[in-house]
Amino acid sequence: MQPEITIYGVDRSPDTRRARTHLDQRRIAYRYVNMEKDEQAERKVIEWNRGERVTPTVVISGNGRTRRLAAPSDEELDAAISEQAA
Repeated sequence: MQPEITIYGVDRSPDTRRARTHLDQRRIAYRYVNMEKDEQAERKVIEWNRGERVTPTVVISGNGRTRRLAAPSDEELDAAISEQAA
């Protein structure tokens, strides 16, 4: 089963664009939340990352577990998705 993926980022962030492109190329569905348009989402990200606004912050939920990744590499993202799907 495909885990639920949410990317919290900003359009001008190269890391956000890279993560989105990576998932798009792999045809993996995700929800994108632009923190420049959603102040509540931005506050969550800052809280999750101990006071830092890290983009992207990726939340992956599946099989009753949730994992958050701060600015993951493509490899880290793939590994976390595989773990949550198992």
